[in-house]
Amino acid sequence: MFKGLVVTDAMEMAGIAARYDSASSAVLAVKAGADMILKIPDMDAASRAIKDAVGRGEISESNLNASVERILLAKAGLGLDEHRTVDLNGVDRVISDPQFNSIAQEIADRSITLVRNDNESVPLGRRRLLSIAFTDEANRAVAGPFIEELRRGGAEVESTVLDNRSTAVELEYVRARLAETVDPVIYSLFVPGPLPPLALRLAEQISKIRPPAVVISFGNPYLLTAIPKGPAYIAAYGPHPVSQRAAARAMLGNIDISGRLPVTLPGLYPRGHGLELKHR
Repeated sequence: MFKGLVVTDAMEMAGIAARYDSASSAVLAVKAGADMILKIPDMDAASRAIKDAVGRGEISESNLNASVERILLAKAGLGLDEHRTVDLNGVDRVISDPQFNSIAQEIADRSITLVRNDNESVPLGRRRLLSIAFTDEANRAVAGPFIEELRRGGAEVESTVLDNRSTAVELEYVRARLAETVDPVIYSLFVPGPLPPLALRLAEQISKIRPPAVVISFGNPYLLTAIPKGPAYIAAYGPHPVSQRAAARAMLGNIDISGRLPVTLPGLYPRGHGLELKHR
């Protein structure tokens, strides 16, 4: 049985805030077993609603007390009962500890989810690859760790990064390369929200090419629902360097792929879906 703390994500996020007010979402979170509720838009309304729910017998006071006890024990375990503030001079030393970086990389490696693998496109192996990244930010270096890890693994990579402000010349070059290439294509999406029209058009063209093609979402796993004909799809869940390195290693067959979808992709795949591959 899980005996740790249950902590919500930010309750101000649109997935919650667009459907529930602070009072309702707070009560539902506590009833679902949450010990800590993060970033509730209206804390006063949330507190009153929880108190009222206890008064109605809808929430058990003993359950609330148990949550408080778990929170206090966790704080004591971290020494927060003696040192309540962060030593700013020690932040870099703590967060740069090699053991933490190693754990973060292991978590990222194990999270990589192979959602679809038509024609056994993954792994692509150590060969020449065409990488196209699309970002909604003006950051042309966004895919740097991914490309570096592919090259470190022995792949020869031609890399292009596009965004909504890409010029006609850049777009025509990418379309021409897609039309003529015999190399596997990786289409990386650094887009947290819906895919922009330009990104969708590129996805459609990539879905039709003959060489192996893989779409990777470095963020929103729901993006696959906008690219239902993509031949292969990987969910990497975030743009951070550890996730980019993990995705590159998975692409080359250098790590096992064992991740599972934490959400349902409507009309395509259920929560818990994920194809397994052993590294070569």
